[in-house]
Amino acid sequence: MIDNYINITTLNDFLFCPYSIYLHNAFMDMDGDVFVAKPQVRGKAAHKEIDERTLSVEPDDVQSLKVFSIELGLVGVIDLYRKNERHLIEFKYKIGDSLFLGQKAQLWAQYFCLSEMGYQVEKISVYEKSTSIFHDVKIPDNDDKQVLTDLIRKFREFDFSQPMEVNTKKCTHCIYCNLCHFTDYDNVYNSD
Repeated sequence: MIDNYINITTLNDFLFCPYSIYLHNAFMDMDGDVFVAKPQVRGKAAHKEIDERTLSVEPDDVQSLKVFSIELGLVGVIDLYRKNERHLIEFKYKIGDSLFLGQKAQLWAQYFCLSEMGYQVEKISVYEKSTSIFHDVKIPDNDDKQVLTDLIRKFREFDFSQPMEVNTKKCTHCIYCNLCHFTDYDNVYNSD
């Protein structure tokens, strides 16, 4: 049954590019230095304290908790839940001008997982490590949940035999760009 669950982070990847998920899985066992760029290195560094559960010393803070939702068919790991504040926090190295739908969907999914597991969440945020700024995200309402469930449905129904949409801006920021047969673009990280 758990094999049918979707990893929460995969939803963000799906919105970026469905084919990148395939390429990631095809090459994930290769040397990690081959398919990595500065954003992934920074992201991994931003998560180091969370992954090692050394970020917080507060006794009621929950770090790197595995979560799931039977209703939505999702599994994942939350970064930090401050039980006293009922605050769910996702860590990112850099956000940019605003959150993308995939980043919001990741937080919504974590929220629904925690809620289904019996946790009370009254606030959700993304902590941008590069600026030390919290970006608050509104608690998802029914419309947001519908957006999330539509995304999950699209993920489950995705058909690789259909033509892929090529988005130059996304493609040039994909670490697998040079392996993709849908484009002949070069990624911006080759000069790193």
